[in-house]
Amino acid sequence: MLYNNLVSAKELDAKIAQAVKSGKKTVISLNGSLYCVIYKKKWTFAVRMKINNKDRRVSIGYYPDMTLAEARARAKEMAGILPQNKTKQSKTKSCTFGEYSDRWKETKKANPNKEKGHKNNKWYRAVCSSLKILEALNEYPLDEITPKLVDQILSAQDDVTDYPKHRAIQILNECLDCAEVEGLIKKNHCKNMLKSTSELSIKYSRPKVESFAWAKAENLKNEFFIKLENQKKIKYMYFWLLLAFTALRVGSISNCKWEWIDFEKRVVHIPGFYMKMGRPFDVPLTIFSMAVLTNWRKYCEENGCLGPYVFSAERSLLKPVHLPSIQTYVAANTSITMHGMRTSCITWLTGFGIPYEIREEVISHSLHGQTQVAAVYNRHDYFKEKFYALRLWGYFIYEYQLTEPFRKLLNGINPEHLNEYKVKYEEINKKIQETWNKLY
Repeated sequence: MLYNNLVSAKELDAKIAQAVKSGKKTVISLNGSLYCVIYKKKWTFAVRMKINNKDRRVSIGYYPDMTLAEARARAKEMAGILPQNKTKQSKTKSCTFGEYSDRWKETKKANPNKEKGHKNNKWYRAVCSSLKILEALNEYPLDEITPKLVDQILSAQDDVTDYPKHRAIQILNECLDCAEVEGLIKKNHCKNMLKSTSELSIKYSRPKVESFAWAKAENLKNEFFIKLENQKKIKYMYFWLLLAFTALRVGSISNCKWEWIDFEKRVVHIPGFYMKMGRPFDVPLTIFSMAVLTNWRKYCEENGCLGPYVFSAERSLLKPVHLPSIQTYVAANTSITMHGMRTSCITWLTGFGIPYEIREEVISHSLHGQTQVAAVYNRHDYFKEKFYALRLWGYFIYEYQLTEPFRKLLNGINPEHLNEYKVKYEEINKKIQETWNKLY
């Protein structure tokens, strides 16, 4: 719905009341380039401008916080901010952002042959997504990119949410910093765009992100295993079992290779290249995780689907399993995420009295309370401690949370070892209860 006649402040109030009552998105023309957009109880002043020869609608404020007179003055002021016919021809010798960013993003591609680098192209794709948001900058020389210009570009994109805009500015700064180091520009004008206390920094500050959906360990049976027990792909079920018993990141499990597993010493050696923290990580294998891996390997050998990866892709044994497919299935059938299993594990271990250092090592986190100097001297690997913690956690999952379809996949567990785990679990649980009774 579009009104072409110019309106006064009083008429604007009447039009807004009418638009709100109708419940439809309404665009009210206030002069040649100024509009008021009424949508979902938000009344936004916007200016139509040409950016790189493309029509863009740039938001400039909200009514009634900004008066009609102020909006018209702002629109008139903005008429000179962005040149109407900005082209690659410029007096400066600096290359354009589009030319440089195309070369720069190639450095983000995965290269397994390098000791330091990205393990896959996930980061490269994220960079490409951010650069797409900034594509209106492509024809501008690098040394002419300023916070005000970036703000105009991002404000014109109403369909992009706050976090992608915040991330795009981070990527832009990383790109411009590299250009500065290479001597292509004297200074990155956007360096402090997210760090100062200015209105722009506040506008594009990192929005609060909710934590991963998880469930208390005592509720995993109802919230996770029961809802997934009818999965027809047995590969997925073994994947979830290994996730539950090791509390590893899903990316580490999907990229796990058979050559990393030492069945004799009962340990998985994960190279730092495949870990988020960038350091090698050893995962002790309890009788439960050993049963998962040995039974799954036997199944793969019998069905001709054994490849270099523990969990291979459907169409190629030489590629890791397609992780989004597993994540999508979990999201569609449960209210928690696979990453939330790590939260469930650590929360349960905390309640069981496991010390902070051991809990953090179980999930391969750095110790936040440990200084860099202390980290240099403390070389303890906490391997035995991690094993004891995962043994308690594994027994709890196996005995109290797994459903029968999942239990059947763990056949072959030595009853004597299982009884030993049970004794340790009950012994520690009893001591904890006695301690709590004395304190309270």
